[in-house]
Amino acid sequence: MNGEAPKLSSTEVRFLNIVVSEKGLSEFAGNRRVVFIARDRVQLVEIKHGLQAERPLLQGITASLLVLLGTVGAFVLTDGGLAALRWGLGFLFFGALGAWLLWESLRRGYYLRVVCVDDSRKLAIRGRVQKLGFREFIQNAAKLGYDIRDSLSDKTFI
Repeated sequence: MNGEAPKLSSTEVRFLNIVVSEKGLSEFAGNRRVVFIARDRVQLVEIKHGLQAERPLLQGITASLLVLLGTVGAFVLTDGGLAALRWGLGFLFFGALGAWLLWESLRRGYYLRVVCVDDSRKLAIRGRVQKLGFREFIQNAAKLGYDIRDSLSDKTFI
């Protein structure tokens, strides 16, 4: 996964953590598939740049609440002594989880916005995007029959 767009087979192409096949579109984290969108649900695929979070507002609010809970845990630790150690450390764990979630909700980068029959999804592209390899990946993916549009420059890949 070096940023190039190797053609895996006649029915599947890969770019960094994204795989497009005749069965559908997938996003991977390591070797584990975390998102799969079946081909029959896909209406349109757009290339975008911006917040990669699936639901940034909801994720940001949840993250803020967890960070607030972690702040409460810090006060419990300073005022409660040993009796409140377990509670305080638990609250701090939620605060750390909230900080990570807030970081993820504010992360910007390239993603594929997949318009489905009943919803829209985001497939975040993780890693360094090299334009030539990415363009080749998009062209090969379009050959599989997907309607792919470059929303960055308003061009349609055919």
